Amino acid sequence: MGSPGISQHLRRFYVPPHDIGQGRAVLRGQDARHCGAILRMKPGDAVMLLDGEGAEYQGRIQEMMRDEVHVRILGSCRPDTDSPARLILAQALLRSEKMKWVVQKATELGAASVLPLLTARCVARPTEGGAAWVERYRRIAVEAMKQCGRATLPELPPPVEFGRFLETVPPDTDRILLWEEQGRPLNEILREIPPERGIVVAVGPEGGFQSDEADLARAKGFHWADLGARVLRAETAALVALAVLQYERGDLGRRSGPGCPWKEAS
Repeated sequence: MGSPGISQHLRRFYVPPHDIGQGRAVLRGQDARHCGAILRMKPGDAVMLLDGEGAEYQGRIQEMMRDEVHVRILGSCRPDTDSPARLILAQALLRSEKMKWVVQKATELGAASVLPLLTARCVARPTEGGAAWVERYRRIAVEAMKQCGRATLPELPPPVEFGRFLETVPPDTDRILLWEEQGRPLNEILREIPPERGIVVAVGPEGGFQSDEADLARAKGFHWADLGARVLRAETAALVALAVLQYERGDLGRRSGPGCPWKEAS
């Protein structure tokens, strides 16, 4: 079934799943205010809603208040915009603007998760609690999701110590740590990794990993990898690695498939 009668080139808004149901959805807070005060939208206007869990909803605005916008759902679909490669970026904390940039671009590049790490050479340290940190960077990921056409938000947990991270790496993944001092070329390592497995790539902070951290990671099954002769900044290295992995194992450079079939709301 095609689109339920309205253009797919619509303003996209994130609405958490608990605010969608029974053919209705509610935009709240900042998004509601942006919808009215900035975008000057009004009842009857069409919108696209994302629940961050893979579903898209087309709807029309029914009622507008300062902090709430009520939308009638016309139809829904689950677009095939997620990468077939399960890529997890484990990024040591960077200074605020750099970390925001990494979260934004990792979302655009289709990372399934962005795991923030606390390592020995991290200059940046969260000053707020874990929940507040996650909320701040989750907003960056939400905006990137809306912009790039994804329908899922990457997992973004609170920062964890490097040693704790090594103990909790998913067992069904292969593991890569960017270690320019003794790493092998990334493309060489990829030839040794089964294509169906997920990949965790760990990237250090501005000063890189310490040698004892690299040794500990290797003992936990991480391959040491480098990205060539040039020295890349931490934020550049993270995104180069993701782009290479998406090109080799994911959907970067592939043609997108047909649009998803829309199911009209009852």
